[in-house]
This record gives sequence, C-alpha cells and structure tokens, in this order.
Amino acid sequence: IPPPRDAHSDSPLAFKGDFYSVSKAEGERAALEFSRTHHLPLTIIRPDCTYGPRAHSWSVVPLQRVRRGAPVLIGNGDGICNAVYIDNLVDLIILSLQNDAAIGESFIGAEGRGVTWREFYGAYARMIGIARLNSMPRALALAITTAFELIAKITGTPPLVAKSSIEFYSHRIVFDISKATRLLGYQPRISFAEGMRRTEEWLRAEKLL
Repeated sequence: IPPPRDAHSDSPLAFKGDFYSVSKAEGERAALEFSRTHHLPLTIIRPDCTYGPRAHSWSVVPLQRVRRGAPVLIGNGDGICNAVYIDNLVDLIILSLQNDAAIGESFIGAEGRGVTWREFYGAYARMIGIARLNSMPRALALAITTAFELIAKITGTPPLVAKSSIEFYSHRIVFDISKATRLLGYQPRISFAEGMRRTEEWLRAEKLL
C-alpha cells in the first residue's frame, strides 16, 4: 500500500502488504515489546533506499538492471524514490546514539528531498552511457502482479512480484524528516548529485563499470 500523504516517523505501522514490509513492521513491534518488558533504551531508525559505496541493493542491483534493459520505471517514472546516501544515514545513526532525545523515538532514515525514479535510475544509466530507460505501463504492471498474487494464493507461496511493489514505484510521497531535524539537528550533508558521483567513483574502483 502507498504511504500516507504526510508520512513521517510517527505514522502508524502498516501490518499488511508484501512479506518484506510486514516483516519489518512485525520486527519493530517485537523490538518495542522487548524494550518495554526489559526496560531497555531503544531508538528505531528506518533506512530508506540506501545507496552509495558497498550498498548492493540500491547501487549494484540498479546498475545491473539498467545494463540488462529491465523495465525499471512504472509509467513515466515520476514516482518518488526517497533515496538516502549512506553517509547521510550514518550521520543520523550517530546523532541518535549521541543524543538522549532519541531514546524511545523512531526516525525515518531519509533525506526529506525525494528524487524521481527516472532521476535515480537515470544516474546509473548515465554511468554506462545508456540514453533510454525501459518502463512498463502501470495498468499492465498491476495486471501482471494481480496474476502473480492469485498464483501465490493458490500455491501458498510468496508472489514473484506483489502489487505493493507497483505502489512503491508509483507513489509521490516525500518522507518528512523534520522530527530528526528538530530533536537531533539532522541535516543531510551530501547532495544527490554528489552522492551519485561518489557512488560512480566506487563502482569504477570495484571494476563494476
């Protein structure tokens, strides 16, 4: 399901959707219960799409998908990617460790300045000299994922791709990080352009470009 329009750190957890999302929500619930039961300090940080050096899921995999011509965009690719460069996420984690105001709180590990998926995947396309990103119409993507979910229900296995994935690539919500700014003084230091420049530098050093 898409996030609420004013999604922020204190938005209610959603215990439905794809298996990954539900497992994350259940993990938070278990951690909170353990913290309360054993009187242990707890701070929750929810990293978003973390890219940069050594970030496999959101640096190496996107590069591979673009290189093989996979349809990386839904529609015209104007859905919002709440990308966070690894150094900015580390800054947030360190601030939460240093500040007692973080105890008992949750924070979204994002930058509060989303980019479109066309911009995000486009950065990787430019690295390898690809001019055009492949896309899939939203209606077709929803039809395919509906079929996958029906098959999953019949077989009792997770769907190959869930409809929630289409919402993930389609929603236009920029996550609100004002709580982290107010309580911890968090301000992302590295811009998207600089983050992608450093990512490209690392990818080249690793012979992945």
